[in-house]
Amino acid sequence: MKRILAVFLLVPVSLGGFAFSTEPLSGYAVRRQKTQISAEGVGLLEPTVQNKLPLHPEIAPETEKLLAQYKNRFSREAIDRTLNAAQPYIGYIREKINEANLPQELFYIAFIESEFKPRAVSRSGAYGIWQFMRNSIGGYDISISEWADERFDFMKSTDAALHKLSYNYEKTGDWALAMAAYNCGLGRVTRTMNAYGLNDFWSMARRRLLPSQTVHYVPKCFAVAYACSNKRDFGLSVSWNPPPEWNMVRIEKPIDISLLAAKAGVPFAELKAANAELNYRVTPPKNNYYLKFPAQYTEQIIGALENDDSEFLNYYIYNIRQGDTLYALSAHYGVSIDIILQFNPNVRPQALQIGQKLMIPAFKDVAPPKAKPAPADPDGFSGKEFSRTYTVQVGDTLWGLAREYGVSVNELKYFNKMGNRDILKAGTVINVP
Repeated sequence: MKRILAVFLLVPVSLGGFAFSTEPLSGYAVRRQKTQISAEGVGLLEPTVQNKLPLHPEIAPETEKLLAQYKNRFSREAIDRTLNAAQPYIGYIREKINEANLPQELFYIAFIESEFKPRAVSRSGAYGIWQFMRNSIGGYDISISEWADERFDFMKSTDAALHKLSYNYEKTGDWALAMAAYNCGLGRVTRTMNAYGLNDFWSMARRRLLPSQTVHYVPKCFAVAYACSNKRDFGLSVSWNPPPEWNMVRIEKPIDISLLAAKAGVPFAELKAANAELNYRVTPPKNNYYLKFPAQYTEQIIGALENDDSEFLNYYIYNIRQGDTLYALSAHYGVSIDIILQFNPNVRPQALQIGQKLMIPAFKDVAPPKAKPAPADPDGFSGKEFSRTYTVQVGDTLWGLAREYGVSVNELKYFNKMGNRDILKAGTVINVP
């Protein structure tokens, strides 16, 4: 089996401004994250700002009201659950915030946006832990393809979100307004600033000049940041562990990460969450995909990938039958037509051949499709043996072919297992006398 890992030059590299170094392992190079975040500071603001927030030193009434709500048991449990869900991503996000010298409160925007659910999708179509819309990813090195939606990539989306927030601050001059612009759009905020001559969030919010959701959004971010920075006062029980370090390796051909997890002996759930941008459990066919995994699994994963006897993608081998279409096969196997064609470059979609074999990647476990039941045996068969085949041409009809071959329409349909709603398609091969 061809080796899947790419060899890197042993020089320092940077990914989106985040510190990675390249180190050899068994003849290959692995990108390793270098984090400076400690277990003590990973989830909280710096101890020097306990009981106040750098961006919000005087707690506004709107925030005070929310803080009172956060002291009930239901709210405490919800906050604890979200902070636990944030554990895998905290090290990366906080390191990025520190590198760019940004306010620590920005970490909690992802808390409000998605509760750190790696595959979060909003009703409006915003995706990922930072909730990017499809039309808001331009210029942020985030792409969407058949194979992956990088809005779910926690590293790329974090880079993009912090760039976006920094830009919002540059244009508004106020971090609360920058956070508001993240929610309702920079254009909406700057138009309000210009129209009313205001340059602070609280004045706009109290005059209801911003959308209702935004008016509540910013105080909620501050309230969560304050509560989490004073977890004992709010009865939060989350226990912060040292943040995980992340390694990456470039994959040069499609692999099923569930098979990799099984062969490497690592939890599939962790590998899946780390690479939540994958639309399937399979990496893209192009050789520029970087598989992310916790550093503690490096030797196991690299060892599995280096095993030349290992296969990392299963396939279904399907024999085309009368009446099959790529559309129906795509729906049954959960694989797009484009992907089926990528794995079967010699197949012509409009001219499937009966008996032709298709190699369909096993993105999910499914049973073979059931054959269509033959129509009821009609009366008045000609008795002819349907031993030849004919390729349907543009303009052919069942009536015309039945007349040409001296059989009834029902007979032609019967020997080709066609239902009453089936139609002839150019390029289809049918049985004829």
